Amino acid sequence: MKTLILAAMAAVLSAGSAVAQDMLPLKIGAAGAVDHAPIFVGVEQGIFADHGLDAEVVMYQSGVDMLNGLLNGAQDVNAMGSVPYLTGLARGFPLVLIAHLHGDPNRDEYTDNQSIVASADSGIAKGDIAALEGKRIGLPRGTGAEGFLLGVLGSAGLEESDVQLINVPPAELVTALNQNDVDAVAIWQPWGATAAKASLPKRPRSSRSSWLPSRNRRPGCVRTVTRRQRSACAGSRASIWTP
Repeated sequence: MKTLILAAMAAVLSAGSAVAQDMLPLKIGAAGAVDHAPIFVGVEQGIFADHGLDAEVVMYQSGVDMLNGLLNGAQDVNAMGSVPYLTGLARGFPLVLIAHLHGDPNRDEYTDNQSIVASADSGIAKGDIAALEGKRIGLPRGTGAEGFLLGVLGSAGLEESDVQLINVPPAELVTALNQNDVDAVAIWQPWGATAAKASLPKRPRSSRSSWLPSRNRRPGCVRTVTRRQRSACAGSRASIWTP
């Protein structure tokens, strides 16, 4: 799921009726993830602009970095995974979930677009989750990839203490895998597919859900943003690649 977080509400509201006649600036935090495609489609095809939003994408490697940027005022809203969003809530951060972009919020698993990819040298066979015991697994910590990995490990009777988790940014995971700095990686698409193609790995399972968090209290703007998200999502479905 993903959430749009609107900041600087008071400044916008104080601008008065003149602002309503202008394009509303909106900076959206996003990452290189397949399920963020509707954000880019909405900007590139003018869907946000058609509804009065001057949208600009601010890129991050993961939801953890994105959340920090949001709280520091670098952008107004985020399209981010549920794990960093829920972690932020648990820490008392002023976040509000205003839209669900991807997956089914009522499911009890966290699986769409996530993958675990093992190197050819690791000795891990396809689908053999138990073989991850004692292995070094690279992933961006505190993200949906970690939540997915821990769930998969649990299905095989393993705990976090049974593996070695190494914090690796998404863009560096393939290099870490190819250089044998890690035995396997846990990551969302398209990074999982990139790792699979680069290292001829075995992929035990895959999947993920996404969220949209918000700090804003402007109902009208929130409704407009979520409607544009829905339109952009519809426009991007044909171009989203899944392995």
